[in-house]
Amino acid sequence: MATFLFFLLLLLVPNALGAEHSYNYCGPNKTTYTPNSTYYHNLAHLLFLFTQEGDSSIELFSNKTVGKHPPDIVYGLYLCRADILPNDCLNCLIKASKEMTEHCPIQKEAIRWSDYCMLHYANHSVLWNMEVDPIDYECNNANISKLETEQKHFHDIVVDMMDELVVMASNYSKRYAYKEAIYNGAERVFGLMQCTQDLSGSDCDRCLRTHVSRLVNELCGGKAGGRLSTPSCNIRYERYPFYGFHTREDERKAPSTTQSGKKKKSSLKIVVIVTPVCVFLVLLGTIVALIERRRRRKHVTRKVSMNGTDDNEIATEQSLQIDLKTIEAATANFSDDNKVGEGGFGSVYKVYLAPYIHLKFGIE
Repeated sequence: MATFLFFLLLLLVPNALGAEHSYNYCGPNKTTYTPNSTYYHNLAHLLFLFTQEGDSSIELFSNKTVGKHPPDIVYGLYLCRADILPNDCLNCLIKASKEMTEHCPIQKEAIRWSDYCMLHYANHSVLWNMEVDPIDYECNNANISKLETEQKHFHDIVVDMMDELVVMASNYSKRYAYKEAIYNGAERVFGLMQCTQDLSGSDCDRCLRTHVSRLVNELCGGKAGGRLSTPSCNIRYERYPFYGFHTREDERKAPSTTQSGKKKKSSLKIVVIVTPVCVFLVLLGTIVALIERRRRRKHVTRKVSMNGTDDNEIATEQSLQIDLKTIEAATANFSDDNKVGEGGFGSVYKVYLAPYIHLKFGIE
Protein backbone atom coordinates (compact mmCIF):
# COMPACT_ATOMS: atom_id res chain seq x y z
CA MET A 1 0.00 0.00 0.00
CA ALA A 2 2.85 2.40 0.90
CA THR A 3 4.50 1.61 -2.43
CA PHE A 4 1.33 2.50 -4.34
CA LEU A 5 0.84 5.77 -2.40
CA PHE A 6 4.45 6.79 -2.96
CA PHE A 7 4.42 6.40 -6.72
CA LEU A 8 0.98 8.05 -6.89
CA LEU A 9 2.41 11.03 -4.99
CA LEU A 10 5.28 11.35 -7.46
CA LEU A 11 2.84 11.56 -10.34
CA LEU A 12 0.68 14.22 -8.71
CA VAL A 13 3.36 16.58 -7.37
CA PRO A 14 4.19 19.42 -9.81
CA ASN A 15 7.65 20.70 -10.51
CA ALA A 16 7.67 23.31 -7.76
CA LEU A 17 11.32 24.37 -7.92
CA GLY A 18 11.62 25.13 -11.64
CA ALA A 19 14.89 24.92 -13.59
CA GLU A 20 17.93 24.12 -11.48
CA HIS A 21 21.24 22.33 -11.60
CA SER A 22 20.89 18.62 -10.87
CA TYR A 23 22.81 15.39 -11.40
CA ASN A 24 21.82 11.78 -10.85
CA TYR A 25 24.40 9.14 -10.00
CA CYS A 26 23.35 5.52 -10.41
CA GLY A 27 25.38 2.83 -8.64
CA PRO A 28 27.18 -0.01 -10.39
CA ASN A 29 25.04 -2.32 -12.49
CA LYS A 30 26.20 -5.38 -10.54
CA THR A 31 24.11 -4.24 -7.56
CA THR A 32 20.57 -4.19 -8.91
CA TYR A 33 17.13 -5.25 -7.78
CA THR A 34 14.09 -6.55 -9.62
CA PRO A 35 10.63 -4.95 -9.70
CA ASN A 36 8.25 -6.10 -6.95
CA SER A 37 11.13 -7.61 -4.98
CA THR A 38 11.55 -7.04 -1.23
CA TYR A 39 14.27 -4.46 -1.87
CA TYR A 40 11.96 -2.68 -4.31
CA HIS A 41 9.21 -2.34 -1.70
CA ASN A 42 11.66 -1.35 1.06
CA LEU A 43 13.08 1.39 -1.17
CA ALA A 44 9.61 2.70 -1.98
CA HIS A 45 8.79 2.77 1.72
CA LEU A 46 12.03 4.62 2.55
CA LEU A 47 11.36 7.33 -0.04
CA PHE A 48 7.76 7.57 1.16
CA LEU A 49 8.96 8.17 4.74
CA PHE A 50 11.28 10.95 3.57
CA THR A 51 8.54 12.70 1.59
CA GLN A 52 5.43 12.25 3.74
CA GLU A 53 6.60 14.48 6.60
CA GLY A 54 4.86 17.84 7.04
CA ASP A 55 6.59 21.18 6.56
CA SER A 56 6.74 21.79 10.30
CA SER A 57 8.42 18.47 11.15
CA ILE A 58 10.89 18.12 8.29
CA GLU A 59 14.57 18.59 9.15
CA LEU A 60 17.46 19.80 7.00
CA PHE A 61 19.19 16.45 7.57
CA SER A 62 17.72 13.01 8.26
CA ASN A 63 18.51 9.34 7.80
CA LYS A 64 16.38 6.20 7.86
CA THR A 65 16.74 2.45 7.42
CA VAL A 66 14.03 0.13 6.10
CA GLY A 67 14.21 -3.70 6.17
CA LYS A 68 15.33 -6.33 8.61
CA HIS A 69 17.51 -8.75 6.70
CA PRO A 70 20.32 -8.17 4.18
CA PRO A 71 20.56 -7.95 1.23
CA ASP A 72 17.12 -6.32 1.28
CA ILE A 73 17.89 -3.56 3.81
CA VAL A 74 17.79 -0.05 2.34
CA TYR A 75 19.81 2.74 3.96
CA GLY A 76 19.10 6.36 3.11
CA LEU A 77 19.79 9.95 4.07
CA TYR A 78 19.11 13.43 2.74
CA LEU A 79 20.69 16.85 3.22
CA CYS A 80 18.87 20.07 2.36
CA ARG A 81 20.75 23.33 1.85
CA ALA A 82 21.00 25.16 5.16
CA ASP A 83 19.31 28.39 4.03
CA ILE A 84 16.12 27.04 2.41
CA LEU A 85 12.65 26.83 3.93
CA PRO A 86 11.16 23.47 5.05
CA ASN A 87 8.61 23.57 2.22
CA ASP A 88 11.37 23.95 -0.39
CA CYS A 89 13.28 21.11 1.24
CA LEU A 90 10.24 18.84 1.04
CA ASN A 91 9.52 19.73 -2.59
CA CYS A 92 13.15 19.07 -3.49
CA LEU A 93 13.01 15.61 -1.89
CA ILE A 94 9.79 14.72 -3.70
CA LYS A 95 11.27 15.79 -7.01
CA ALA A 96 14.52 13.93 -6.28
CA SER A 97 12.67 10.72 -5.43
CA LYS A 98 10.75 10.88 -8.68
CA GLU A 99 13.81 11.50 -10.86
CA MET A 100 15.97 8.90 -9.10
CA THR A 101 13.46 6.12 -9.70
CA GLU A 102 13.26 7.19 -13.35
CA HIS A 103 17.04 7.52 -14.00
CA CYS A 104 18.12 4.61 -11.79
CA PRO A 105 15.20 2.15 -12.07
CA ILE A 106 17.02 -1.00 -10.94
CA GLN A 107 20.19 0.20 -9.16
CA LYS A 108 20.34 -0.45 -5.43
CA GLU A 109 22.39 2.70 -4.89
CA ALA A 110 21.66 6.16 -6.26
CA ILE A 111 22.49 9.78 -5.42
CA ARG A 112 20.86 12.95 -6.68
CA TRP A 113 22.39 16.39 -6.18
CA SER A 114 20.54 19.63 -6.93
CA ASP A 115 20.60 23.28 -5.88
CA TYR A 116 18.50 22.62 -2.79
CA CYS A 117 19.08 19.05 -1.63
CA MET A 118 20.97 15.78 -1.89
CA LEU A 119 19.23 12.40 -1.59
CA HIS A 120 21.24 9.20 -1.21
CA TYR A 121 20.13 5.59 -0.75
CA ALA A 122 22.07 2.31 -0.96
CA ASN A 123 22.16 -1.34 0.07
CA HIS A 124 25.00 -0.54 2.50
CA SER A 125 25.25 1.88 5.39
CA VAL A 126 25.61 5.49 4.26
CA LEU A 127 25.83 6.90 7.79
CA TRP A 128 29.01 7.85 9.63
CA ASN A 129 31.11 7.26 6.51
CA MET A 130 33.05 10.11 4.92
CA GLU A 131 32.80 9.52 1.17
CA VAL A 132 34.77 11.69 -1.27
CA ASP A 133 33.51 9.96 -4.43
CA PRO A 134 31.60 10.15 -6.65
CA ILE A 135 31.47 13.90 -7.28
CA ASP A 136 29.32 16.33 -9.21
CA TYR A 137 30.67 19.74 -10.19
CA GLU A 138 29.73 22.73 -12.34
CA CYS A 139 31.61 25.95 -13.12
CA ASN A 140 30.23 29.42 -13.76
CA ASN A 141 30.46 30.21 -17.48
CA ALA A 142 31.85 33.71 -16.85
CA ASN A 143 35.59 34.29 -16.67
CA ILE A 144 37.12 36.52 -14.00
CA SER A 145 39.33 38.47 -16.36
CA LYS A 146 41.76 38.07 -19.22
CA LEU A 147 44.49 39.55 -17.05
CA GLU A 148 46.47 37.03 -15.05
CA THR A 149 47.00 39.50 -12.22
CA GLU A 150 43.26 39.91 -11.68
CA GLN A 151 42.72 36.16 -11.93
CA LYS A 152 45.36 35.57 -9.28
CA HIS A 153 43.90 38.24 -7.00
CA PHE A 154 40.43 36.67 -7.23
CA HIS A 155 41.91 33.21 -6.69
CA ASP A 156 43.73 34.32 -3.53
CA ILE A 157 40.60 35.95 -2.13
CA VAL A 158 38.53 32.80 -2.78
CA VAL A 159 41.17 30.50 -1.26
CA ASP A 160 41.37 32.60 1.92
CA MET A 161 37.58 32.68 2.21
CA MET A 162 37.35 28.92 1.65
CA ASP A 163 39.97 28.23 4.34
CA GLU A 164 37.88 30.19 6.84
CA LEU A 165 34.69 28.42 5.77
CA VAL A 166 36.25 24.98 6.28
CA VAL A 167 37.11 25.87 9.88
CA MET A 168 33.71 27.41 10.53
CA ALA A 169 31.69 24.53 9.08
CA SER A 170 33.70 21.73 10.68
CA ASN A 171 33.42 23.37 14.12
CA TYR A 172 29.69 24.09 13.91
CA SER A 173 27.37 21.34 15.17
CA LYS A 174 25.11 21.65 12.10
CA ARG A 175 28.16 21.43 9.81
CA TYR A 176 27.61 24.40 7.53
CA ALA A 177 29.02 27.91 7.10
CA TYR A 178 28.62 30.87 4.75
CA LYS A 179 30.70 33.97 4.19
CA GLU A 180 31.33 36.83 1.80
CA ALA A 181 34.60 38.54 0.92
CA ILE A 182 35.51 41.77 -0.86
CA TYR A 183 37.84 42.06 -3.82
CA ASN A 184 38.67 44.94 -6.17
CA GLY A 185 37.42 47.45 -3.62
CA ALA A 186 33.65 47.02 -3.90
CA GLU A 187 32.98 43.66 -5.62
CA ARG A 188 32.04 40.67 -3.52
CA VAL A 189 32.32 36.89 -3.66
CA PHE A 190 29.99 34.62 -1.68
CA GLY A 191 30.78 31.15 -0.36
CA LEU A 192 28.83 28.28 1.24
CA MET A 193 30.01 24.91 2.57
CA GLN A 194 28.04 22.08 4.13
CA CYS A 195 28.65 18.54 5.41
CA THR A 196 26.16 15.86 6.36
CA GLN A 197 25.48 16.21 10.07
CA ASP A 198 26.47 12.63 10.89
CA LEU A 199 30.15 13.44 10.19
CA SER A 200 32.55 14.35 12.95
CA GLY A 201 34.27 17.71 12.83
CA SER A 202 37.52 16.15 11.63
CA ASP A 203 35.81 14.15 8.86
CA CYS A 204 33.94 17.25 7.70
CA ASP A 205 37.22 19.19 7.63
CA ARG A 206 38.89 16.42 5.63
CA CYS A 207 36.04 16.15 3.11
CA LEU A 208 35.97 19.89 2.47
CA ARG A 209 39.74 20.39 2.25
CA THR A 210 40.07 17.44 -0.12
CA HIS A 211 37.90 19.18 -2.69
CA VAL A 212 38.41 22.93 -2.16
CA SER A 213 41.78 22.97 -3.85
CA ARG A 214 40.55 20.73 -6.63
CA LEU A 215 37.54 22.94 -7.35
CA VAL A 216 39.30 26.32 -7.21
CA ASN A 217 42.63 25.36 -8.78
CA GLU A 218 41.77 22.64 -11.28
CA LEU A 219 38.11 22.32 -12.16
CA CYS A 220 37.00 25.99 -12.11
CA GLY A 221 40.27 27.92 -12.20
CA GLY A 222 39.81 31.40 -13.71
CA LYS A 223 36.00 31.14 -13.53
CA ALA A 224 33.68 33.50 -11.62
CA GLY A 225 32.25 30.66 -9.55
CA GLY A 226 31.82 26.94 -9.14
CA ARG A 227 30.27 24.15 -7.13
CA LEU A 228 31.27 20.62 -6.14
CA SER A 229 29.24 17.96 -4.33
CA THR A 230 30.09 14.58 -2.86
CA PRO A 231 27.98 12.13 -0.80
CA SER A 232 29.36 13.73 2.38
CA CYS A 233 29.94 17.43 1.66
CA ASN A 234 29.38 20.23 -0.84
CA ILE A 235 31.13 23.50 -1.73
CA ARG A 236 30.06 26.53 -3.74
CA TYR A 237 31.24 30.07 -4.43
CA GLU A 238 29.85 32.77 -6.73
CA ARG A 239 30.16 36.49 -7.39
CA TYR A 240 26.48 36.95 -6.51
CA PRO A 241 24.51 36.06 -3.34
CA PHE A 242 23.11 32.66 -4.32
CA TYR A 243 22.02 31.70 -0.81
CA GLY A 244 19.19 33.03 1.32
CA PHE A 245 21.15 34.09 4.37
CA HIS A 246 21.31 37.81 5.21
CA THR A 247 24.23 39.48 3.41
CA ARG A 248 25.88 42.89 3.33
CA GLU A 249 24.44 43.24 -0.15
CA ASP A 250 20.96 43.19 1.41
CA GLU A 251 21.95 46.05 3.70
CA ARG A 252 23.36 48.03 0.77
CA LYS A 253 20.16 47.62 -1.24
CA ALA A 254 17.94 48.73 1.62
CA PRO A 255 19.86 51.41 3.54
CA SER A 256 16.76 53.41 4.42
CA THR A 257 15.16 50.49 6.24
CA THR A 258 18.26 49.83 8.26
CA GLN A 259 18.91 53.47 9.06
CA SER A 260 15.30 54.17 9.97
CA GLY A 261 15.34 51.21 12.31
CA LYS A 262 18.48 52.53 13.97
CA LYS A 263 16.96 56.01 14.24
CA LYS A 264 13.81 54.60 15.86
CA LYS A 265 15.89 52.71 18.40
CA SER A 266 17.99 55.80 19.14
CA SER A 267 14.88 57.98 19.54
CA LEU A 268 13.33 55.45 21.90
CA LYS A 269 16.48 55.40 24.04
CA ILE A 270 16.49 59.21 24.21
CA VAL A 271 12.83 59.30 25.30
CA VAL A 272 13.43 56.67 27.96
CA ILE A 273 16.37 58.61 29.39
CA VAL A 274 15.03 62.17 29.11
CA THR A 275 11.45 61.59 30.40
CA PRO A 276 12.40 60.62 33.99
CA VAL A 277 14.88 63.49 34.14
CA CYS A 278 12.22 66.01 33.05
CA VAL A 279 9.71 64.66 35.57
CA PHE A 280 12.30 64.92 38.34
CA LEU A 281 13.17 68.50 37.43
CA VAL A 282 9.48 69.53 37.36
CA LEU A 283 8.89 68.00 40.80
CA LEU A 284 12.03 69.61 42.17
CA GLY A 285 11.00 73.01 40.77
CA THR A 286 7.51 72.66 42.28
CA ILE A 287 8.92 71.81 45.72
CA VAL A 288 11.34 74.75 45.64
CA ALA A 289 8.54 77.11 44.57
CA LEU A 290 6.30 75.95 47.42
CA ILE A 291 9.11 76.37 49.96
CA GLU A 292 9.94 79.84 48.68
CA ARG A 293 6.28 80.86 48.71
CA ARG A 294 5.91 79.71 52.32
CA ARG A 295 9.09 81.52 53.34
CA ARG A 296 7.83 84.77 51.81
CA ARG A 297 4.51 84.47 53.63
CA LYS A 298 6.29 84.10 56.96
CA HIS A 299 8.49 87.10 56.16
CA VAL A 300 5.47 89.29 55.31
CA THR A 301 3.62 88.22 58.46
CA ARG A 302 6.66 89.02 60.62
CA LYS A 303 7.00 92.45 58.97
CA VAL A 304 3.33 93.31 59.52
CA SER A 305 3.53 92.26 63.15
CA MET A 306 6.46 94.63 63.65
CA ASN A 307 4.97 97.66 61.89
CA GLY A 308 1.33 97.42 62.92
CA THR A 309 -1.86 96.66 61.03
CA ASP A 310 -3.98 99.83 60.52
CA ASP A 311 -4.91 103.20 62.00
CA ASN A 312 -7.26 101.74 64.58
CA GLU A 313 -5.33 98.75 66.04
CA ILE A 314 -2.05 98.10 67.86
CA ALA A 315 -0.46 94.65 67.52
CA THR A 316 0.74 94.10 71.13
CA GLU A 317 0.52 95.52 74.64
CA GLN A 318 4.18 96.49 74.48
CA SER A 319 3.15 99.25 72.08
CA LEU A 320 1.26 100.96 74.99
CA GLN A 321 4.26 101.26 77.26
CA ILE A 322 5.34 104.80 76.24
CA ASP A 323 7.06 107.26 78.57
CA LEU A 324 5.37 110.57 79.58
CA LYS A 325 7.69 112.87 77.64
CA THR A 326 6.88 111.07 74.43
CA ILE A 327 3.15 111.36 75.14
CA GLU A 328 3.41 115.07 75.91
CA ALA A 329 5.28 115.65 72.68
CA ALA A 330 2.82 113.59 70.69
CA THR A 331 -0.26 115.39 72.12
CA ALA A 332 1.29 118.87 72.03
CA ASN A 333 1.26 118.91 75.80
CA PHE A 334 -2.30 117.54 75.89
CA SER A 335 -3.61 120.25 73.63
CA ASP A 336 -7.35 120.43 73.18
CA ASP A 337 -6.70 120.56 69.43
CA ASN A 338 -5.65 116.91 69.58
CA LYS A 339 -8.40 115.82 71.94
CA VAL A 340 -10.99 113.75 70.20
CA GLY A 341 -13.30 112.82 73.06
CA GLU A 342 -13.84 111.11 76.36
CA GLY A 343 -13.68 107.39 77.05
CA GLY A 344 -14.28 105.01 79.90
CA PHE A 345 -10.69 105.46 81.07
CA GLY A 346 -10.30 109.19 80.41
CA SER A 347 -9.62 111.65 77.61
CA VAL A 348 -8.75 110.38 74.16
CA TYR A 349 -6.09 112.20 72.10
CA LYS A 350 -4.99 111.82 68.52
CA VAL A 351 -1.20 111.57 68.31
CA TYR A 352 1.46 111.46 65.56
CA LEU A 353 4.36 109.08 66.34
CA ALA A 354 6.02 108.31 62.96
CA PRO A 355 5.34 108.76 59.27
CA TYR A 356 2.10 107.08 58.09
CA ILE A 357 1.25 105.75 61.56
CA HIS A 358 -1.66 107.53 63.31
CA LEU A 359 -2.83 106.13 66.66
CA LYS A 360 -5.54 107.00 69.09
CA PHE A 361 -4.63 106.80 72.76
CA GLY A 362 -6.89 106.86 75.75
CA ILE A 363 -5.04 108.80 78.50
CA GLU A 364 -6.29 108.64 82.03
